[in-house]
Amino acid sequence: MKSLLHSIQKELKKVNQEIGNYPSPITGCDVQFNDLLKRRYELEMKMREMKAKPEITMWQGGNLY
Repeated sequence: MKSLLHSIQKELKKVNQEIGNYPSPITGCDVQFNDLLKRRYELEMKMREMKAKPEITMWQGGNLY
């Protein structure tokens, strides 16, 4: 799980760098820029979901907790 979280953080950093280096768009009219913003949002949501879920650490009565 940590490696997946690290991969998401790495991808998020890459997307943020692309957004930071992107030439000034016309707000709402630049499809590629809007796609980068969408990708950043999706990555941030995945990170939040992963951080909210505890890691599987125990085996109890045949069930993982």
